[in-house]
Amino acid sequence: EMLETRAYYLAGVVIAFSLIWPYVKLLLMLVAWLAPLRTELRGALLVFLDQVGKWSLTDNIAMFLFIVLFWVRWDDTAAAADGRPATASSFGLRCTPATELNAFVAATVLSLVLGHIMLAVHRHDAGGQRPPPA
Repeated sequence: EMLETRAYYLAGVVIAFSLIWPYVKLLLMLVAWLAPLRTELRGALLVFLDQVGKWSLTDNIAMFLFIVLFWVRWDDTAAAADGRPATASSFGLRCTPATELNAFVAATVLSLVLGHIMLAVHRHDAGGQRPPPA
């Protein structure tokens, strides 16, 4: 629908960070784990993925905001013009999180934990190398 309303920039951001980035991050983690990279390059890649990967949590925050923002309730009582009894009308919209949201949050957190574990294993393998102080 973003494309239909010509919100191209917003659609591009959503596609890039919600659809493409998680898979690119996991693919780069796999490359760092399996490919014979130099120690410095692997370390830099894992630190980058660890730091930038935390932005994946913004998808979760957006989902929770949508759940809260889309909880709408409207009630109205309108009297008929000819004196008939009032008719009540109401409208409600509520987003209810289900198993899919829990799985999405769990996958995001698992991806972050896996990144931390990979970085710790790399640092142990590299002899306790730490990045230089800033």
